[in-house]
Amino acid sequence: MKPTSKLTIGVFTFLALTTSAYAQSPREQLNQMVHQLQKTPNDNALREKIIKLAMEIKPAPSIPEEAREPFVMGATVLKRASGPAGASKAVDLFTQAISIAPWFADAYYNRAIAREAAGQFEPAIDDLKLYLGFKLTNAERREAQDKIYALKANAQLASATEAEEVKAVAAKVAAERERLRPSVEGRWTNGLIEFQVIKSGEKFDIIPGLLGRLVGQWDAPSIQVDRQRVRFVFRNLKLKCPDCNPFRLDLSLSASGNELTGTGTYDNGGSYPNTFTRRP
Repeated sequence: MKPTSKLTIGVFTFLALTTSAYAQSPREQLNQMVHQLQKTPNDNALREKIIKLAMEIKPAPSIPEEAREPFVMGATVLKRASGPAGASKAVDLFTQAISIAPWFADAYYNRAIAREAAGQFEPAIDDLKLYLGFKLTNAERREAQDKIYALKANAQLASATEAEEVKAVAAKVAAERERLRPSVEGRWTNGLIEFQVIKSGEKFDIIPGLLGRLVGQWDAPSIQVDRQRVRFVFRNLKLKCPDCNPFRLDLSLSASGNELTGTGTYDNGGSYPNTFTRRP
């Protein structure tokens, strides 16, 4: 054999040994991926790869005691939980177990049950989808898939209930805002005319008061009052002017709620600004 051929064989042998020395076994790959997942726990694509790899390793990787302890604690807490707070504590414990052993199938299933009890329906569905990635019996797979369907229904119902609650809160806030908003209720005067506005059910009524230096009458059918506005027609009996009688007042409540300002107009087209102030 020529020296060149011997050299080539030697190089290939060295490369093969080097590659073998640095090649990772499946278990080493699993450990490295678990370490990476612990840094990025929301990377479900990586989690699925870990589950798949763990299923291929023979014998299957065991569940370390460090993972089994929070798993058993979580099951105990979940069994005794009387509300969402206790269920959430169980979720945290199952999460600890899964963080240590992402191939722990029962931990995914139990965390899904705990999340359901805590009202976390969408995350519970995600857990069951991961659980379906394990080797299960037909009965286990059917149970998990049906559970997903039930959780979807619960999520829809919870969403509808939440929307109704938000709507109710918004209505309550709007009603309180309306209650606190200034209204025309109270006694008003511009020095010549005085009237009082009272609330009557859902409506407002206006009660004529002193007419001061004027002698007149209200045109009752023309009186209109709402929370922020008063409109009425006043007929001055002293004023012998057919074109000047009656005169109409259209008043709006100021932002402070202490003044009614607007315009008075006569039938002849004349108009003047007018302001009523709130009386104690």
